[in-house]
Order: sequence, then C-alpha cells, then structure tokens
Amino acid sequence: MNLGDKYPIVAMYAIVTNIKDLEAVPLRKNDRGAVFVRDVATIEDAADVTTSYALANGRRTVYLPVTKRSDASTLEVVELVKKNIPEFQKILPDDIKVSYVFDQSPVVNRSITDVLKEGGLGAILTGLMVLLFLRDWRSAFIVVINIPLSLLAALFALWVTGQSVHLMTLGGLALAVGILVVLICVSLDA
Repeated sequence: MNLGDKYPIVAMYAIVTNIKDLEAVPLRKNDRGAVFVRDVATIEDAADVTTSYALANGRRTVYLPVTKRSDASTLEVVELVKKNIPEFQKILPDDIKVSYVFDQSPVVNRSITDVLKEGGLGAILTGLMVLLFLRDWRSAFIVVINIPLSLLAALFALWVTGQSVHLMTLGGLALAVGILVVLICVSLDA
C-alpha cells in the first residue's frame, strides 16, 4: 500500500505469534456453548526442521532457483542470467563460486526446432499428396507455401501483441499446423 512516496509496514496478522492462541478458535456453536479446537485436538509447534541441502556435481551448494514471470521469454531470462553471472561473482567473496547449473532453455530451443521441422515436413508431405492425387502443381505449391506463411503470420501476431513464444504457444502452433493441413486438403478436395 502506497501513501504518497511512503510504503508503511502494516501488520496483517497472518502469522500466529503464540501457537496456543489457536486453541481458542471455535469450531462449532450450539445451544450448550461452543466447541473449540482445544476440545478436539492438541496444538503444538511441531514443524519439521529442514535438514536437506542441494548438491551440484557432488558438492554441497546453495541452490538459487531463478523463475520467470509468465510474460517473459525463457530464452531471454536464461541469456540475462548467464550474462550477469560475472556481476553476481563480483559482490561475493573470492572463495564462493557462482555457476550456472540447470536451465529449461534447451527444451524450448528443441521445441522451436521441432515445430519448424514438423511444419516443414507437413507442408512437403501435404504438397506431395496434393501433387500425387490431384496432379496439380499450382495447388501443391499453394499448400507448400501456405503452412510456413501461416506459422510466420502467427509468430508475427504473437510479437505484435507482446506475447512470448513458450511451450504452450509452440504446442498451439503444432496443433494449428495439423488443422491447417486438414483444412487445405478439404478445401482442395471441394
């Protein structure tokens, strides 16, 4: 909450300071009185002590996950993190080494490659089928050009609207290629 240029700290009462206060929470009220948590349960602070740790290449490490917002590109986030590792290293003591261990960018890159490959394969095979069954070079050419053009138009529309290419949009594009092939075949058959 902002009050002009100030950001006051406001207590939200979201954390119980005394765990025994939870015993006074009423569960049900009837004509003989209320039933409280203390009547049916024992309240105690018994959270597990965290004892696990992260390993990187067999060595104990501090693991700092980097997550992205939904409107960000995985590839851009990975690139920025890799580019800024020297900056992170500068602010730490010399005996602490910052390294980049794991990311999801290979999955995204592979997905982009797969969509392009499947789109091209779909265009070529559909063009061959049109050429084989209809024996019409013009229709086959239209089919082969239409699928990549449609993918480029979809990517342009994503870019114009400020959307990023991620696994969900790539999956949608892959489905769109399949539907486009069926629609082209149906329209050529008519």
